[in-house]
Amino acid sequence: MSMSVDGAPTLHLVGRRSSHFTRVARIVAHELAVPLDLDVLTNLTVRFPPADVLLVQSLVQGPNAPAEIARAVAYLDALPDVDVIIVARGGGSLEDLMAFNSEVVGRTVAATQTPVVSAVGHETDTTLCDLVADLRVSTPTKAAEAVVPDYRALVAQLDRGEATVRRALTTTAEHSRQQLTRSGDRLVRALRERGR
Repeated sequence: MSMSVDGAPTLHLVGRRSSHFTRVARIVAHELAVPLDLDVLTNLTVRFPPADVLLVQSLVQGPNAPAEIARAVAYLDALPDVDVIIVARGGGSLEDLMAFNSEVVGRTVAATQTPVVSAVGHETDTTLCDLVADLRVSTPTKAAEAVVPDYRALVAQLDRGEATVRRALTTTAEHSRQQLTRSGDRLVRALRERGR
């Protein structure tokens, strides 16, 4: 689904909607959207297929980038069903990351009610956005790993829980069957003794 909202970037909805699963909003770079976002989307959807991912395009460098990033963050924060916002940009020179060091981006990220994960630059780079975000990770891929659970691990945990419940039910049923058998035997003995 694509739509344009007054002053807001173009949105692309990917994945399945479900109120039971995490809805992740990700701000993406216009010029890096295809390679970077395929990596993040792949990690999000492989790790947790039911995730609902909302992508918002934004400039990430240049004179208009700080205002556009701040507008995208504020827009996503205003959406009632967004669980987490990922602000990410692959590495680059310090000059390439300056939009994330701007006051407007820092203040906007700090003011959000929605948790923000910052994955800007490389491990050694630190931006103002990183400092005010709820969580800072070193790469966009690590951001994907941080915001959604591992579906296979959840399924394995559910399988173990199911096996535990089955054993408990089997044990309880067997115990109850034995109790009924003993009670039935006592009743038969009592009736026989009365009948004598």
